[in-house]
Amino acid sequence: MHQEHQVLIRKIAALQSRVSDLVQAHLIAQRTMEAEIMRLRAQALVDRTQRLWALPERPPPRREQSGPAMADDSSTRGRQAADAVLCQTGCVGHAHAWLRADGGCSRTGRACTELLPAAYTPTPHDPA
Repeated sequence: MHQEHQVLIRKIAALQSRVSDLVQAHLIAQRTMEAEIMRLRAQALVDRTQRLWALPERPPPRREQSGPAMADDSSTRGRQAADAVLCQTGCVGHAHAWLRADGGCSRTGRACTELLPAAYTPTPHDPA
């Protein structure tokens, strides 16, 4: 009986060691993901501020990829869809509030992508 007890204690000790290693690995992975979430939230805040304040876009800082890579194609499509919604509601739906006199968009800095009525010309009360 004494020998069986010692075998059981060794098995429990090995199991406890394995579980401790798994918990430590889980904590490291969790901290890595939390850091990535914080970085992405900060980047979203910077992007939103640049758009709302009509600041020129800056290239993102170069950084090594530490987490799963996002598909460039899907993020580009998402940004284009968001731009289209913003343009439709904020500009077209509100008398081209972001349209400058030269026909460019003051929000994006690019030429207006929406079709303007042929008779439309910005007036002095329109934002320039």
